[in-house]
Amino acid sequence: MDSSRTIVFFAGRDNWEKDQELNQIIVKFLVENNIEIRWEDPAENLLFKFRFLEKHFNWLPPFLKRNRRKIVQLTYGIFNWSYLNYYFNFYYNNYSGKSNKTIDFRTKKLKESVLNLGNKKDIIVLARSSGGRFISSVADELKLKQIICLGYPFKHTKMPDEPSRYLHLRNLKTPMLIIQGEHDEYGGIESKDKYELSSKVKLEFINTDHDFNINIDTWNYVLNRIKDIIFLN
Repeated sequence: MDSSRTIVFFAGRDNWEKDQELNQIIVKFLVENNIEIRWEDPAENLLFKFRFLEKHFNWLPPFLKRNRRKIVQLTYGIFNWSYLNYYFNFYYNNYSGKSNKTIDFRTKKLKESVLNLGNKKDIIVLARSSGGRFISSVADELKLKQIICLGYPFKHTKMPDEPSRYLHLRNLKTPMLIIQGEHDEYGGIESKDKYELSSKVKLEFINTDHDFNINIDTWNYVLNRIKDIIFLN
């Protein structure tokens, strides 16, 4: 695949704050390989730059570091008023306890964001957790080149079985690679025999949990799998 014709679109987990270090590792890798990046949350690009500067300015007060994400998002919204509607809807839906409303909102916004990328480039969605659930539910409508999901949420740790999380995967026509932790509390090694998956869905396991706390060797494996798909697909 010609990487100049490729966009990697990030679709994050519900709690983006938990993935700040993970995102930094992946974005740094993609930037070094000259891969064009887009975000489900448009402010993420600014956040990445803020984190880069933060490493060079150790004098920044702890308050800024603790609240960096919200500060960056609100700053972005000041200069992009349409973003504020997305921002407040996302947080209201995500923390209001209305899970169905959250699912509908995020799925709708993901579709809009991907469609706005146009059809002149191949789009690979790099998803985390719920991002993989939502984008895979509409992927066949969007003609995506590939989905790569790190940690798919097959089940909720505090809920009974929810078939809506995984039933659509048995008919998925879009190629999807799921890199899953053997000890993932949202579906570990037992997932390989528990769920019916389309032939387009490949499930691979690494020694980690849902938060992807992995060593450098495992990170190299994950990054090389991403690179293989981008350049060889």
